[in-house]
Amino acid sequence: GVVPALCATTIVSTTVFTSLEFAKRSLSTLRGDSSTLKSPLVDTFLGGCFSGMVVSTLTSPLHRVKVQLQANNLNGRHAGHTVNAAISCGKSVLKHEGFFGLYLGWRTQFLSETVGRGVYFGTYETCKRTFWLAEKEEQVNIPLYGRIISGAASGIVGWTVIYPIDVIKNRIQAQVIRNNVKLSWLEVGRSLYRDGGVLAF
Repeated sequence: GVVPALCATTIVSTTVFTSLEFAKRSLSTLRGDSSTLKSPLVDTFLGGCFSGMVVSTLTSPLHRVKVQLQANNLNGRHAGHTVNAAISCGKSVLKHEGFFGLYLGWRTQFLSETVGRGVYFGTYETCKRTFWLAEKEEQVNIPLYGRIISGAASGIVGWTVIYPIDVIKNRIQAQVIRNNVKLSWLEVGRSLYRDGGVLAF
């Protein structure tokens, strides 16, 4: 599953910060403010949510193929970790499930990405402003270690919030659909809780 994962990471890297800044600038413009420096934290959170929405729409098919390759014992042409394996797996999903099969689990990925990105960027900005920025200082004055610590804290908080959603998403996307029988996010969640309780998430 490494090939679709790398492709997804490339798309995320080139999209998430662009859409974040676009959203923040748009919100600043609506308020009549020409600068996004020291913008309200809610703008950062909403911008992060917007970037997650964009990213989830673009990368959901890649995540479906990645999880299929990782979770299932696939034999034949789409077994392995090559480009051909990823393409073959994608074609197989299209053949048996149609176009929307590539977007199976999109709702949970959408929720995971929007909430996760919002919390991540909101926490990052909060940490920087709380511990390293004076009232009128700008971001350029933050030391490197301050950015590293803020990034680490935001990663921990972000993943703590969305990990249960991500577990459900992966279970949904790992399904091999036969005769159009597939489990919903609610059914997957109930099954997880029944088998392992809260810790299963």
